[in-house]
Amino acid sequence: MSPSSRSMAVRRAARAARSAERPPGEAVSRPHRSPDRTKQHPVTTITIGNSLPEIAAVDAQCRRIAGFARLDADTLADLLLALDEILSNAIRHAFPDGGQHPITVRFHVDEQAIEVAIEYGGVPFDPADAPPPDRDKPLAERRTGGLGLHFTQALMDGLRYCRVGDVNRVTLVKKRAHRRGADSDGPA
Repeated sequence: MSPSSRSMAVRRAARAARSAERPPGEAVSRPHRSPDRTKQHPVTTITIGNSLPEIAAVDAQCRRIAGFARLDADTLADLLLALDEILSNAIRHAFPDGGQHPITVRFHVDEQAIEVAIEYGGVPFDPADAPPPDRDKPLAERRTGGLGLHFTQALMDGLRYCRVGDVNRVTLVKKRAHRRGADSDGPA
């Protein structure tokens, strides 16, 4: 075995050992090569349980990534709102049997956008299939729910859904605001 392949084998074994010891709610970062193969962009993954309080771990991870990636405050606020909506809907509606179920959130940031993929089992649900809110009716006559998904679709530059086997995958895409000049403020 050559020294470089031995080094790669040691890194793979160490990575496997670390991931086996990682508790739910702990993030892991991996470099990801951009399509032009000249720059690496971190991909951060966090896995939480299907419990509303665990959304706080995703919120905290998103804020850390925003600081690292120098996302502006508006982009961060939009992303946090959308993540909260998708995660809370998954937790409340995807698991009618109850029990413990993992939800994986994967962040990828590049020069153009931040992309967040949320994966979870349970009942299939495409957010694009949700009926639009009926804003013509008086508030007291409207059905409960649905506004959060409407806001999420309006705030994101992309929202995709696919079912992969028994797993729902919702992908949120938010383009980065590009600042000009030296008057741009630092991290969000």
